[in-house]
Amino acid sequence: MAAIHPVHIDKGTASSWLLNALEADRDGLQVVWHSVTQMYWPTEEITAVRSILTNYGAQQRLGEVSLEYDFHDQRAVKPELRTRLWNPNAGTSIRERLIGTAHDHGIPVTIAADPS
Repeated sequence: MAAIHPVHIDKGTASSWLLNALEADRDGLQVVWHSVTQMYWPTEEITAVRSILTNYGAQQRLGEVSLEYDFHDQRAVKPELRTRLWNPNAGTSIRERLIGTAHDHGIPVTIAADPS
């Protein structure tokens, strides 16, 4: 498959890559997915990516799906599966849902008692 459909791999930080990737195609709903990566990022990188998403989402509809550890909660032993949706036409709030927790590699997923 790779010989028929070559894959282009960009090298760089998420913050240096993300805005250009979002701007490249504004048709439809852009969705950013990341899974068990932020534990390896410096705090400044997490802050920069969050800022890019928030600023972009203030102007365009944007979705985010993440499976990441919550470092604000020292008791977190499993990554949290979350969705976020920015819709500038619906005001400035971000619609965020905790879907559940999962194993580092994704399965099994334990659905949150009250996804919110």
